[in-house]
Amino acid sequence: MQASSEESLSSLSKKVRIDETVKAVDSIAPGYLAGLANLESFVSDRLQGYAADRNDPNKNALSKLSFWVNFGQISMQRAILYVKANGRPGSDDVKSFVEEAVIRRELSDNFCLYNEKYVRFEIELAILVLLFTTVTTI
Repeated sequence: MQASSEESLSSLSKKVRIDETVKAVDSIAPGYLAGLANLESFVSDRLQGYAADRNDPNKNALSKLSFWVNFGQISMQRAILYVKANGRPGSDDVKSFVEEAVIRRELSDNFCLYNEKYVRFEIELAILVLLFTTVTTI
């Protein structure tokens, strides 16, 4: 007989030390629908000006998708398709988002995955050059 989710969680919490003083994060809602809501908010409220302002910490220009993408609640592919379909086609903002989402993210991940010597200084320098080189053909 398989234990219920509640029983499994209860037995796990007894085995793991949990710092009860750490409060839950309430500023980010988890789940697919919350991720989509943030994606919609990005396109409607923050995408315009993304290309020019994304590196300025004083501007509210970031997608803020990392939480949902990094924890697998929405895919970067879905985000790219949504931005391309609902942003201004061909705009610098859309091109910049796609370039960062695909080129910088995927190439750096794959470079580290498939290169056994990626931690050597020469390779780290190559990664930096790759990340800071703008790809204009998107």
